[in-house]
Amino acid sequence: MNTLGFADKVTDFFDSGAGPLDGPYGGFFNEAGGFGIFPTSVELDVVLGEEPEEDVAEFLSLPTGSFVTVAFRDEVVIDGPGDDIFVTETANNSERADVFVRSGAGEFILLGRASGGTTNSFDLDDIGFKGFVSEIKIVGLDNLGGSPGYD
Repeated sequence: MNTLGFADKVTDFFDSGAGPLDGPYGGFFNEAGGFGIFPTSVELDVVLGEEPEEDVAEFLSLPTGSFVTVAFRDEVVIDGPGDDIFVTETANNSERADVFVRSGAGEFILLGRASGGTTNSFDLDDIGFKGFVSEIKIVGLDNLGGSPGYD
């Protein structure tokens, strides 16, 4: 049985210095009204937990070389039927990021490349990943968008 879960701890963050502000930065965006505040300083925990119920999305931007690593404390991710991991990017500005996974203290393994403005889905079977995913690392690849980097 598949269960929807969310990362619940930030275990690492690196600011490459390639963005317009010292990190972490990102912003707020109201999809219904089309307004936003960005780039602005944000807390790292904006990448955790369930999606907000209101129309305002709060996001972290990852410019070139910056990354965030998140972990699962109360659940595990394993290869099940279909796609296993979903990563959402806030706005479509052709932003991209590499997504890595690891189990325990093992090495990070490239899962795939996420693109902007959509929810990207990944299947652990595509890379032959066996075992459980304890952490996911997302590395920004560009400085595009109003809040430069992958959001």
